[in-house]
Amino acid sequence: MRSIFLAQVLLAACLTACAAPDGPSLAGQESPPSVPLQTEIASITVPAVLAVQNAIQSVDLPVATPTPTSIEKDVFAEEATKLIVRWEITGPSMYDKKYQGVIWPGGASGPTWAVGYDGGHQTRRTIGADWIGHSSVDRLQESSGVTGQTAQLRVKRGDWRGITTEYPYALDVFAKSTLPSYKATAQRAFGAGFRDLSPMAQAALTSLVYNRGGQMTGARRAEMRSIRDQCIPSNDVACIARELRAMCRLWEGTPNGIGLCKRRNDEARVAQQ
Repeated sequence: MRSIFLAQVLLAACLTACAAPDGPSLAGQESPPSVPLQTEIASITVPAVLAVQNAIQSVDLPVATPTPTSIEKDVFAEEATKLIVRWEITGPSMYDKKYQGVIWPGGASGPTWAVGYDGGHQTRRTIGADWIGHSSVDRLQESSGVTGQTAQLRVKRGDWRGITTEYPYALDVFAKSTLPSYKATAQRAFGAGFRDLSPMAQAALTSLVYNRGGQMTGARRAEMRSIRDQCIPSNDVACIARELRAMCRLWEGTPNGIGLCKRRNDEARVAQQ
């Protein structure tokens, strides 16, 4: 039975990677794949992934997770949250203006609230656990499995109208529930040496993965491969910073180019602290 569930976990991981080739950035994301293709893939894979996750959660299968020291955990969470929030929503005033309600960011996304929390790609149980203190948790759970055009229509129809999430609560859930999954994605993308980096360098690379995803193939991912294959094995944060800054080449002359280059430079600065 355990081997069956392990196979299902691996299948879920594969499908998730196929369904979300780029990270879910609310602001200033790298050019995403074709929206119709992205939406079509999500409509097939998301229900399958959620079915597997629901099956796993129904038997409370224990999952082994790395346990960093309390100092590393606190520094990483604090710095990564500040870095990602700074570039995704800028701060409390912008959050109150644009993100405290339930929105649809586009593409294959589901109903999204707080700091990029996409309910469409979560199980009802996960949403319930993450947002147990929310006054509208039951309504938020209804977003599970709702993605793409269906999510767009339901958000526009007002299925989650009137639900708001206070900024401090949004940050708390992001740091405790959302951020660890992106850290795990960064660790998978950059390899075992990621664990040996300073919390600040881990925060910078987690921000990168949040924005760009964890893919490593293609000419646009050359700098990410260099970080994985050259910088991390020698724990060279100057090398990591250099490759982060070198990514600015990707967005020269594009509408979001200046902002994305500034973000990479900010991540480089954090990595070297």
